[in-house]
Amino acid sequence: MIARGAETARGSLAPRFEGRRVLIFGLGAFGGGGGAARFFAERGARVTVTDLRSREQLADAIDAIADLPIEEWVLGEHRESDFREHEIVVVNPAVPPKNRWLALARESGARLETEIDLFLRYCRSRAIAGITGSNGKSTTSQLAYEFLAAAGHQVHLGGNIGVSLLPIVDEIEPEDRVVLELSSFQLERLDAPPPDVIAITQFSENHIDWHGSLDAYRHAKERVLAPPARRPGIAVLPTHDPLFTQWSEKTSRTVVPFSPDDAIDTPPGLRGRANRANVAAAAAVATALGADDASIATGLQSFRPLPHRQEWVDQVGGITYVNDSKATTPEAACGALEAWGKRVVVLLGGTTKGGSFEGLIESVQEHAHSTVVYGAAADPLHRTLVEGGVPEAQVHRVDDFRGAFRAARNIAVEGDTILLSPACASFDEFRNYEDRGECFRRLVSDLRGDGPKPVR
Repeated sequence: MIARGAETARGSLAPRFEGRRVLIFGLGAFGGGGGAARFFAERGARVTVTDLRSREQLADAIDAIADLPIEEWVLGEHRESDFREHEIVVVNPAVPPKNRWLALARESGARLETEIDLFLRYCRSRAIAGITGSNGKSTTSQLAYEFLAAAGHQVHLGGNIGVSLLPIVDEIEPEDRVVLELSSFQLERLDAPPPDVIAITQFSENHIDWHGSLDAYRHAKERVLAPPARRPGIAVLPTHDPLFTQWSEKTSRTVVPFSPDDAIDTPPGLRGRANRANVAAAAAVATALGADDASIATGLQSFRPLPHRQEWVDQVGGITYVNDSKATTPEAACGALEAWGKRVVVLLGGTTKGGSFEGLIESVQEHAHSTVVYGAAADPLHRTLVEGGVPEAQVHRVDDFRGAFRAARNIAVEGDTILLSPACASFDEFRNYEDRGECFRRLVSDLRGDGPKPVR
Protein backbone atom coordinates (compact mmCIF):
# COMPACT_ATOMS: atom_id res chain seq x y z
CA MET A 1 0.00 0.00 0.00
CA ILE A 2 1.07 3.60 -0.65
CA ALA A 3 1.11 5.52 2.60
CA ARG A 4 -1.05 8.61 2.65
CA GLY A 5 1.93 10.52 3.93
CA ALA A 6 3.58 10.01 0.56
CA GLU A 7 0.77 11.95 -1.10
CA THR A 8 1.04 15.61 -0.33
CA ALA A 9 -1.65 18.25 -0.86
CA ARG A 10 -2.81 19.25 -4.31
CA GLY A 11 0.06 20.52 -6.39
CA SER A 12 2.42 17.55 -6.04
CA LEU A 13 3.53 15.40 -8.94
CA ALA A 14 2.00 11.94 -8.90
CA PRO A 15 4.24 9.24 -7.39
CA ARG A 16 5.32 5.99 -8.98
CA PHE A 17 3.34 2.83 -8.24
CA GLU A 18 6.00 0.25 -9.10
CA GLY A 19 4.64 -3.26 -8.76
CA ARG A 20 1.41 -2.19 -7.06
CA ARG A 21 -1.62 -4.27 -8.03
CA VAL A 22 -4.35 -1.98 -9.37
CA LEU A 23 -7.83 -3.07 -10.45
CA ILE A 24 -9.82 -0.86 -12.82
CA PHE A 25 -13.38 -1.67 -11.75
CA GLY A 26 -15.44 -0.76 -14.81
CA LEU A 27 -13.57 0.45 -17.88
CA GLY A 28 -16.63 2.28 -19.16
CA ALA A 29 -17.07 4.07 -22.46
CA PHE A 30 -16.50 7.70 -21.49
CA GLY A 31 -12.77 7.85 -20.83
CA GLY A 32 -12.43 7.74 -17.03
CA GLY A 33 -11.53 4.07 -16.71
CA GLY A 34 -9.09 4.27 -19.58
CA GLY A 35 -7.54 7.41 -18.11
CA ALA A 36 -7.00 5.71 -14.77
CA ALA A 37 -5.56 2.61 -16.45
CA ARG A 38 -3.06 4.78 -18.33
CA PHE A 39 -2.18 6.78 -15.21
CA PHE A 40 -1.27 3.70 -13.19
CA ALA A 41 0.27 1.59 -15.96
CA GLU A 42 2.62 4.41 -16.98
CA ARG A 43 3.70 4.72 -13.35
CA GLY A 44 4.72 1.11 -13.00
CA ALA A 45 1.57 -0.51 -11.58
CA ARG A 46 0.36 -3.99 -12.49
CA VAL A 47 -3.07 -3.16 -13.92
CA THR A 48 -6.05 -5.49 -14.31
CA VAL A 49 -9.25 -4.30 -16.00
CA THR A 50 -12.60 -5.86 -15.15
CA ASP A 51 -15.96 -4.97 -16.73
CA LEU A 52 -19.26 -6.81 -17.13
CA ARG A 53 -19.48 -5.79 -20.76
CA SER A 54 -17.89 -7.78 -23.56
CA ARG A 55 -14.82 -6.96 -25.60
CA GLU A 56 -17.08 -6.09 -28.52
CA GLN A 57 -19.14 -3.67 -26.44
CA LEU A 58 -15.99 -1.98 -25.14
CA ALA A 59 -14.08 -2.03 -28.41
CA ASP A 60 -13.44 1.73 -28.62
CA ALA A 61 -12.41 2.03 -24.97
CA ILE A 62 -10.08 -0.97 -25.28
CA ASP A 63 -8.51 0.36 -28.48
CA ALA A 64 -7.75 3.65 -26.69
CA ILE A 65 -5.40 1.87 -24.25
CA ALA A 66 -4.19 -0.92 -26.52
CA ASP A 67 -0.61 0.36 -26.17
CA LEU A 68 -0.56 -0.21 -22.40
CA PRO A 69 0.91 -3.29 -20.68
CA ILE A 70 -2.42 -4.34 -19.11
CA GLU A 71 -1.65 -7.43 -17.04
CA GLU A 72 -5.08 -9.02 -17.41
CA TRP A 73 -8.47 -8.34 -19.00
CA VAL A 74 -11.51 -9.77 -17.20
CA LEU A 75 -14.51 -9.00 -19.41
CA GLY A 76 -18.10 -10.20 -19.26
CA GLU A 77 -17.74 -11.03 -15.57
CA HIS A 78 -16.22 -10.03 -12.25
CA ARG A 79 -14.12 -12.45 -10.18
CA GLU A 80 -14.07 -12.49 -6.40
CA SER A 81 -10.31 -13.05 -6.36
CA ASP A 82 -9.64 -9.75 -8.13
CA PHE A 83 -11.39 -7.75 -5.41
CA ARG A 84 -9.60 -9.67 -2.67
CA GLU A 85 -6.09 -9.48 -4.10
CA HIS A 86 -5.65 -5.97 -5.52
CA GLU A 87 -4.26 -3.18 -3.35
CA ILE A 88 -5.97 -0.31 -5.18
CA VAL A 89 -9.41 -0.48 -6.80
CA VAL A 90 -10.35 2.38 -9.11
CA VAL A 91 -14.14 2.60 -9.08
CA ASN A 92 -16.05 3.63 -12.19
CA PRO A 93 -18.57 6.41 -11.38
CA ALA A 94 -21.46 4.27 -12.62
CA VAL A 95 -20.91 1.63 -9.90
CA PRO A 96 -23.70 2.08 -7.30
CA PRO A 97 -22.73 2.76 -3.67
CA LYS A 98 -24.11 -0.55 -2.38
CA ASN A 99 -22.43 -2.72 -5.00
CA ARG A 100 -21.36 -6.04 -3.49
CA TRP A 101 -17.96 -5.99 -5.18
CA LEU A 102 -17.17 -2.68 -3.52
CA ALA A 103 -18.06 -4.19 -0.15
CA LEU A 104 -15.74 -7.12 -0.86
CA ALA A 105 -12.87 -4.80 -1.81
CA ARG A 106 -13.31 -2.81 1.40
CA GLU A 107 -13.43 -5.95 3.53
CA SER A 108 -10.20 -7.10 1.89
CA GLY A 109 -8.40 -3.88 2.75
CA ALA A 110 -8.21 -2.40 -0.74
CA ARG A 111 -7.84 1.33 -1.14
CA LEU A 112 -10.76 2.64 -3.21
CA GLU A 113 -9.94 5.44 -5.63
CA THR A 114 -11.70 7.39 -8.38
CA GLU A 115 -10.32 9.01 -11.49
CA ILE A 116 -11.54 12.47 -10.41
CA ASP A 117 -10.06 12.18 -6.89
CA LEU A 118 -6.68 11.18 -8.32
CA PHE A 119 -6.71 14.13 -10.68
CA LEU A 120 -7.71 16.67 -8.02
CA ARG A 121 -5.07 15.32 -5.66
CA TYR A 122 -2.17 15.62 -8.07
CA CYS A 123 -3.09 18.49 -10.41
CA ARG A 124 -0.84 21.53 -9.93
CA SER A 125 -3.23 24.08 -11.45
CA ARG A 126 -4.12 26.93 -9.14
CA ALA A 127 -7.32 27.65 -11.09
CA ILE A 128 -9.67 24.66 -11.28
CA ALA A 129 -13.41 24.94 -11.85
CA GLY A 130 -15.90 22.16 -11.18
CA ILE A 131 -19.34 22.39 -12.77
CA THR A 132 -22.24 20.19 -11.74
CA GLY A 133 -26.04 20.24 -11.83
CA SER A 134 -28.95 18.04 -12.83
CA ASN A 135 -29.03 19.63 -16.29
CA GLY A 136 -26.83 21.98 -18.27
CA LYS A 137 -23.44 21.03 -16.85
CA SER A 138 -21.93 19.86 -20.16
CA THR A 139 -22.93 22.98 -22.08
CA THR A 140 -21.85 25.22 -19.20
CA SER A 141 -18.48 23.47 -18.99
CA GLN A 142 -17.88 23.77 -22.72
CA LEU A 143 -18.85 27.45 -22.67
CA ALA A 144 -16.53 28.21 -19.74
CA TYR A 145 -13.72 26.48 -21.62
CA GLU A 146 -14.40 28.57 -24.75
CA PHE A 147 -14.52 31.81 -22.76
CA LEU A 148 -11.20 31.10 -21.04
CA ALA A 149 -9.54 30.01 -24.28
CA ALA A 150 -10.71 33.24 -25.95
CA ALA A 151 -9.04 35.11 -23.09
CA GLY A 152 -5.72 33.54 -24.06
CA HIS A 153 -5.40 31.05 -21.22
CA GLN A 154 -4.13 27.50 -21.56
CA VAL A 155 -7.30 25.57 -20.67
CA HIS A 156 -7.99 21.87 -20.09
CA LEU A 157 -11.55 20.49 -20.23
CA GLY A 158 -12.41 17.09 -18.77
CA GLY A 159 -14.42 15.00 -16.34
CA ASN A 160 -17.91 13.77 -17.01
CA ILE A 161 -17.86 15.45 -20.42
CA GLY A 162 -16.00 12.36 -21.62
CA VAL A 163 -12.32 13.30 -21.45
CA SER A 164 -9.98 12.12 -18.70
CA LEU A 165 -7.27 14.62 -17.80
CA LEU A 166 -5.58 12.18 -15.44
CA PRO A 167 -3.06 10.86 -18.00
CA ILE A 168 -1.73 14.41 -18.56
CA VAL A 169 -1.92 15.56 -14.94
CA ASP A 170 1.85 16.14 -14.72
CA GLU A 171 1.78 18.26 -17.87
CA ILE A 172 -0.71 20.80 -16.48
CA GLU A 173 1.14 23.87 -15.25
CA PRO A 174 0.20 25.87 -12.13
CA GLU A 175 -1.02 28.81 -14.23
CA ASP A 176 -3.16 26.64 -16.54
CA ARG A 177 -6.94 26.74 -16.18
CA VAL A 178 -8.92 23.51 -15.73
CA VAL A 179 -12.67 23.04 -16.23
CA LEU A 180 -14.21 19.81 -14.95
CA GLU A 181 -17.75 18.65 -15.52
CA LEU A 182 -18.73 16.67 -12.41
CA SER A 183 -21.63 14.25 -12.18
CA SER A 184 -23.42 13.22 -8.99
CA PHE A 185 -21.86 9.77 -9.43
CA GLN A 186 -18.39 11.32 -9.31
CA LEU A 187 -19.27 13.59 -6.41
CA GLU A 188 -20.75 10.72 -4.38
CA ARG A 189 -17.21 9.45 -3.71
CA LEU A 190 -15.37 12.78 -3.71
CA ASP A 191 -12.59 12.62 -1.13
CA ALA A 192 -10.05 15.15 -2.39
CA PRO A 193 -10.66 18.87 -1.76
CA PRO A 194 -13.13 20.14 -4.38
CA PRO A 195 -12.14 22.67 -7.06
CA ASP A 196 -11.35 26.30 -6.32
CA VAL A 197 -14.41 27.54 -8.25
CA ILE A 198 -17.56 25.47 -8.34
CA ALA A 199 -20.88 26.02 -10.10
CA ILE A 200 -24.21 24.29 -9.65
CA THR A 201 -26.31 24.88 -12.76
CA GLN A 202 -29.61 23.79 -11.18
CA PHE A 203 -31.13 20.92 -9.20
CA SER A 204 -34.03 18.64 -10.06
CA GLU A 205 -35.04 15.04 -9.51
CA ASN A 206 -32.61 12.68 -11.22
CA HIS A 207 -30.79 9.36 -10.75
CA ILE A 208 -33.05 8.31 -7.89
CA ASP A 209 -32.62 4.69 -9.02
CA TRP A 210 -28.84 4.97 -8.45
CA HIS A 211 -28.67 7.15 -5.32
CA GLY A 212 -31.66 5.55 -3.61
CA SER A 213 -33.48 8.76 -2.64
CA LEU A 214 -33.83 12.41 -3.60
CA ASP A 215 -32.04 13.42 -0.38
CA ALA A 216 -29.07 11.20 -1.21
CA TYR A 217 -28.89 12.64 -4.72
CA ARG A 218 -29.01 16.21 -3.40
CA HIS A 219 -26.35 15.43 -0.80
CA ALA A 220 -24.02 14.15 -3.53
CA LYS A 221 -24.38 17.42 -5.44
CA GLU A 222 -23.91 19.53 -2.32
CA ARG A 223 -20.59 17.88 -1.48
CA VAL A 224 -18.97 20.19 -4.00
CA LEU A 225 -19.85 23.15 -1.74
CA ALA A 226 -17.16 22.09 0.76
CA PRO A 227 -14.14 24.42 1.05
CA PRO A 228 -11.36 23.97 -1.52
CA ALA A 229 -7.74 23.21 -0.61
CA ARG A 230 -6.94 26.90 -0.83
CA ARG A 231 -9.26 29.58 0.52
CA PRO A 232 -11.23 31.53 -0.43
CA GLY A 233 -13.25 29.43 -2.78
CA ILE A 234 -16.06 30.62 -5.04
CA ALA A 235 -19.53 29.11 -5.47
CA VAL A 236 -21.47 30.12 -8.60
CA LEU A 237 -25.12 29.46 -7.71
CA PRO A 238 -28.47 29.89 -9.53
CA THR A 239 -30.82 32.44 -7.99
CA HIS A 240 -33.68 30.89 -9.98
CA ASP A 241 -33.31 27.54 -8.18
CA PRO A 242 -35.40 27.08 -5.00
CA LEU A 243 -32.33 25.72 -3.21
CA PHE A 244 -30.28 28.89 -3.78
CA THR A 245 -30.78 30.30 -0.29
CA GLN A 246 -30.04 26.97 1.39
CA TRP A 247 -26.85 26.48 -0.64
CA SER A 248 -25.71 30.04 0.01
CA GLU A 249 -26.10 29.58 3.76
CA LYS A 250 -24.44 26.17 3.72
CA THR A 251 -21.18 27.11 2.02
CA SER A 252 -18.26 29.13 3.37
CA ARG A 253 -17.28 30.05 -0.18
CA THR A 254 -17.86 33.46 -1.70
CA VAL A 255 -21.21 33.18 -3.48
CA VAL A 256 -21.54 34.54 -7.03
CA PRO A 257 -25.22 34.42 -8.07
CA PHE A 258 -26.47 34.02 -11.64
CA SER A 259 -29.79 33.73 -13.46
CA PRO A 260 -31.02 33.40 -17.08
CA ASP A 261 -31.68 37.13 -17.08
CA ASP A 262 -27.95 37.81 -16.64
CA ALA A 263 -26.93 36.32 -19.99
CA ILE A 264 -25.81 38.57 -22.81
CA ASP A 265 -27.40 38.03 -26.22
CA THR A 266 -27.07 34.37 -27.13
CA PRO A 267 -26.53 33.02 -30.66
CA PRO A 268 -29.22 30.91 -32.40
CA GLY A 269 -27.48 27.69 -31.40
CA LEU A 270 -28.22 28.38 -27.74
CA ARG A 271 -31.99 28.63 -27.60
CA GLY A 272 -34.28 28.99 -24.62
CA ARG A 273 -34.21 30.04 -21.00
CA ALA A 274 -32.21 27.01 -19.84
CA ASN A 275 -29.36 27.84 -22.22
CA ARG A 276 -29.40 31.49 -21.15
CA ALA A 277 -28.82 30.23 -17.61
CA ASN A 278 -25.96 28.06 -18.86
CA VAL A 279 -24.34 31.07 -20.52
CA ALA A 280 -24.68 33.15 -17.36
CA ALA A 281 -23.18 30.40 -15.19
CA ALA A 282 -20.29 29.84 -17.60
CA ALA A 283 -19.57 33.56 -17.76
CA ALA A 284 -19.42 33.74 -13.95
CA VAL A 285 -17.06 30.75 -13.78
CA ALA A 286 -14.80 32.07 -16.53
CA THR A 287 -14.70 35.54 -14.97
CA ALA A 288 -13.60 34.01 -11.67
CA LEU A 289 -10.73 32.30 -13.51
CA GLY A 290 -9.57 35.33 -15.47
CA ALA A 291 -11.82 35.94 -18.48
CA ASP A 292 -13.20 39.38 -19.32
CA ASP A 293 -16.33 40.62 -21.10
CA ALA A 294 -14.63 40.81 -24.48
CA SER A 295 -13.35 37.23 -24.37
CA ILE A 296 -16.74 35.99 -23.21
CA ALA A 297 -18.43 37.71 -26.15
CA THR A 298 -15.85 36.26 -28.55
CA GLY A 299 -16.19 32.75 -27.13
CA LEU A 300 -19.96 32.94 -27.25
CA GLN A 301 -20.07 33.87 -30.92
CA SER A 302 -17.74 30.99 -31.88
CA PHE A 303 -19.49 28.41 -29.69
CA ARG A 304 -21.19 25.46 -31.35
CA PRO A 305 -23.67 23.31 -29.40
CA LEU A 306 -22.37 19.99 -28.18
CA PRO A 307 -23.59 16.85 -29.94
CA HIS A 308 -26.93 15.51 -28.69
CA ARG A 309 -27.80 18.76 -26.86
CA GLN A 310 -30.53 20.54 -28.83
CA GLU A 311 -28.49 19.75 -31.91
CA TRP A 312 -30.02 20.91 -35.20
CA VAL A 313 -29.64 17.87 -37.45
CA ASP A 314 -31.37 18.73 -40.74
CA GLN A 315 -34.49 20.06 -42.38
CA VAL A 316 -36.16 17.57 -44.69
CA GLY A 317 -39.46 18.17 -46.45
CA GLY A 318 -39.93 21.39 -44.53
CA ILE A 319 -39.63 19.58 -41.17
CA THR A 320 -36.80 20.44 -38.77
CA TYR A 321 -35.13 17.60 -36.86
CA VAL A 322 -33.47 18.30 -33.50
CA ASN A 323 -31.40 15.77 -31.56
CA ASP A 324 -31.56 16.40 -27.81
CA SER A 325 -30.79 12.83 -26.78
CA LYS A 326 -28.77 14.07 -23.79
CA ALA A 327 -32.05 15.32 -22.23
CA THR A 328 -32.48 12.35 -19.89
CA THR A 329 -34.65 14.18 -17.34
CA PRO A 330 -38.08 15.79 -17.57
CA GLU A 331 -36.58 19.18 -16.69
CA ALA A 332 -34.14 18.99 -19.59
CA ALA A 333 -36.94 18.02 -21.97
CA CYS A 334 -39.02 20.96 -20.72
CA GLY A 335 -36.15 23.30 -21.50
CA ALA A 336 -35.91 21.99 -25.05
CA LEU A 337 -39.66 22.23 -25.60
CA GLU A 338 -39.62 25.86 -24.48
CA ALA A 339 -36.66 26.58 -26.78
CA TRP A 340 -38.23 25.13 -29.95
CA GLY A 341 -41.62 26.84 -29.89
CA LYS A 342 -45.15 25.56 -30.26
CA ARG A 343 -45.05 23.52 -33.48
CA VAL A 344 -43.27 20.52 -32.00
CA VAL A 345 -43.70 16.77 -32.25
CA VAL A 346 -41.69 15.48 -29.30
CA LEU A 347 -40.31 11.97 -28.80
CA LEU A 348 -40.34 10.90 -25.13
CA GLY A 349 -39.20 7.52 -23.87
CA GLY A 350 -36.50 5.07 -22.89
CA THR A 351 -35.90 3.86 -19.34
CA THR A 352 -36.96 5.64 -16.17
CA LYS A 353 -34.50 6.89 -13.57
CA GLY A 354 -36.88 6.55 -10.66
CA GLY A 355 -38.45 10.02 -10.81
CA SER A 356 -41.81 11.48 -11.76
CA PHE A 357 -42.90 12.66 -15.20
CA GLU A 358 -45.44 15.16 -13.89
CA GLY A 359 -43.13 18.07 -14.63
CA LEU A 360 -43.58 17.40 -18.34
CA ILE A 361 -47.31 18.03 -18.43
CA GLU A 362 -47.38 21.82 -18.67
CA SER A 363 -44.54 22.01 -21.21
CA VAL A 364 -46.11 19.36 -23.43
CA GLN A 365 -49.46 21.15 -23.28
CA GLU A 366 -47.91 24.48 -24.18
CA HIS A 367 -45.34 23.52 -26.81
CA ALA A 368 -46.10 20.12 -28.37
CA HIS A 369 -49.07 19.61 -30.65
CA SER A 370 -48.25 15.87 -30.63
CA THR A 371 -46.23 13.57 -28.41
CA VAL A 372 -44.87 10.11 -29.21
CA VAL A 373 -43.98 7.95 -26.20
CA TYR A 374 -42.00 4.76 -26.62
CA GLY A 375 -39.92 2.09 -24.94
CA ALA A 376 -39.86 0.89 -21.35
CA ALA A 377 -41.22 4.22 -20.07
CA ALA A 378 -44.06 4.46 -22.60
CA ASP A 379 -46.82 3.36 -20.22
CA PRO A 380 -45.98 5.69 -17.30
CA LEU A 381 -45.39 8.57 -19.72
CA HIS A 382 -48.72 7.99 -21.46
CA ARG A 383 -50.57 7.65 -18.17
CA THR A 384 -48.98 10.76 -16.63
CA LEU A 385 -49.63 12.98 -19.62
CA VAL A 386 -53.22 11.89 -20.23
CA GLU A 387 -54.17 11.99 -16.55
CA GLY A 388 -52.53 15.43 -16.40
CA GLY A 389 -54.82 16.80 -19.06
CA VAL A 390 -53.00 16.27 -22.36
CA PRO A 391 -55.64 15.07 -24.89
CA GLU A 392 -55.25 11.36 -25.42
CA ALA A 393 -55.48 11.82 -29.17
CA GLN A 394 -52.26 13.84 -29.01
CA VAL A 395 -50.27 11.16 -27.16
CA HIS A 396 -49.21 8.30 -29.41
CA ARG A 397 -47.78 5.16 -27.83
CA VAL A 398 -45.39 2.90 -29.77
CA ASP A 399 -43.09 0.08 -28.72
CA ASP A 400 -39.61 1.16 -29.77
CA PHE A 401 -37.47 4.10 -30.83
CA ARG A 402 -37.55 3.51 -34.56
CA GLY A 403 -41.31 3.10 -34.43
CA ALA A 404 -41.49 6.40 -32.53
CA PHE A 405 -39.48 8.13 -35.24
CA ARG A 406 -41.75 6.77 -37.97
CA ALA A 407 -44.84 7.83 -36.04
CA ALA A 408 -43.47 11.35 -35.57
CA ARG A 409 -42.62 11.58 -39.27
CA ASN A 410 -46.17 10.58 -40.18
CA ILE A 411 -47.66 13.16 -37.80
CA ALA A 412 -45.45 16.15 -38.61
CA VAL A 413 -46.14 18.58 -41.44
CA GLU A 414 -44.13 21.32 -43.10
CA GLY A 415 -43.09 23.92 -40.56
CA ASP A 416 -43.00 21.50 -37.64
CA THR A 417 -40.02 20.46 -35.54
CA ILE A 418 -39.51 16.82 -34.60
CA LEU A 419 -37.66 16.99 -31.30
CA LEU A 420 -35.94 14.02 -29.71
CA SER A 421 -35.81 15.12 -26.08
CA PRO A 422 -36.65 11.85 -24.37
CA ALA A 423 -36.69 12.78 -20.63
CA CYS A 424 -35.39 9.25 -19.97
CA ALA A 425 -32.23 7.18 -20.04
CA SER A 426 -31.55 5.09 -23.13
CA PHE A 427 -30.63 1.68 -21.80
CA ASP A 428 -33.66 -0.28 -22.96
CA GLU A 429 -32.48 -0.12 -26.59
CA PHE A 430 -29.10 1.65 -26.69
CA ARG A 431 -25.67 1.63 -25.07
CA ASN A 432 -26.04 5.26 -23.99
CA TYR A 433 -27.59 8.57 -24.98
CA GLU A 434 -24.93 9.06 -27.67
CA ASP A 435 -25.88 5.80 -29.35
CA ARG A 436 -29.53 6.90 -29.29
CA GLY A 437 -28.65 10.29 -30.78
CA GLU A 438 -26.58 8.70 -33.53
CA CYS A 439 -29.54 6.46 -34.40
CA PHE A 440 -31.74 9.55 -34.67
CA ARG A 441 -29.22 11.17 -37.01
CA ARG A 442 -29.12 8.09 -39.23
CA LEU A 443 -32.90 7.94 -39.44
CA VAL A 444 -33.01 11.60 -40.46
CA SER A 445 -30.29 11.03 -43.04
CA ASP A 446 -32.32 8.18 -44.52
CA LEU A 447 -35.16 10.64 -45.21
CA ARG A 448 -33.16 12.63 -47.74
CA GLY A 449 -35.04 12.67 -51.04
CA ASP A 450 -38.51 12.81 -49.46
CA GLY A 451 -40.78 15.46 -50.93
CA PRO A 452 -42.47 18.10 -48.76
CA LYS A 453 -45.53 17.16 -46.80
CA PRO A 454 -48.63 19.37 -46.88
CA VAL A 455 -48.78 22.44 -44.67
CA ARG A 456 -51.12 22.05 -41.69
